[in-house]
Amino acid sequence: MTLDRSDIRSAVKVGLWILGFLVLVEIIYPAPTSILVLGLVNGSLSGLIAVGLVLVYRANRIVNFAQFDIGGAIAVLTALLIGKGMNFFPAALIGLVTAIALGALIEIVFIRRFAKAPRLQLTVATIGIAQLFQVIE
Repeated sequence: MTLDRSDIRSAVKVGLWILGFLVLVEIIYPAPTSILVLGLVNGSLSGLIAVGLVLVYRANRIVNFAQFDIGGAIAVLTALLIGKGMNFFPAALIGLVTAIALGALIEIVFIRRFAKAPRLQLTVATIGIAQLFQVIE
């Protein structure tokens, strides 16, 4: 396998970005490793939510604003189960099953009612669903 100039340029760009990041984090604005890891986790979660929004939009042409809050309610349920003394894996399994059932319930109760309505009305309905789950959280 041979490397051409574009591969070398790409590797140099990545290396310079990493070097710049390390200079920024270690010299200009020193940050503890725990803060960097927390930022990485929060950024990854935001990226996953964005990917989910794009997937739902590309499949249905609906911007589902309730997606984050549905996941948040399930996360709160799972955390409460763990806090009550349940082991992690059974609590995570209960959270996963509840999330699937909740998604099906929302599909049947809300989304199908707006199937023939304009997409803007369905998008506004997802905002209402999000507010319901914010109250639950």
